[in-house]
Parts: sequence; structure tokens; C-alpha cells
Amino acid sequence: MAGTDRVEAIITKIRDRGGRATNTRRATIGVLVNTGQSHLSAEDIVSQVKLQHPDVAESTIYRNLA
Repeated sequence: MAGTDRVEAIITKIRDRGGRATNTRRATIGVLVNTGQSHLSAEDIVSQVKLQHPDVAESTIYRNLA
């Protein structure tokens, strides 16, 4: 399954459970799905999301990881 398809499948599951598909959540999931590393620290994820969306607060990304 391609990265974009995997992201959309995860977003669909989140919506099915009553969650919201925000841009920050989508970007965070995209980083997790599309990384070539087996493990990313929270700081790594924040850095990569901020490259795509510099206006997003770090606390928002951390809440999405929780």
C-alpha cells in the first residue's frame, strides 16, 4: 500500500471512531508512515512536521502523538 493510501486508511479509522482529520494530524501520520527509519523520537517527528507546516505549534503535534 502506498504511503498516501496508508495515511488515508488511518485517517478513515480515526474518523470512524469520532476523531477529526486535521491537517496537523494528517501531517503527523504522514511522517510516521513515510519515514525510512524504524524509530523516530518525538522531536524528530516535530521537526519533520514543522518543515511542512511551520505555523503549527509543537504542542499540537505532541497532543497528536499522545
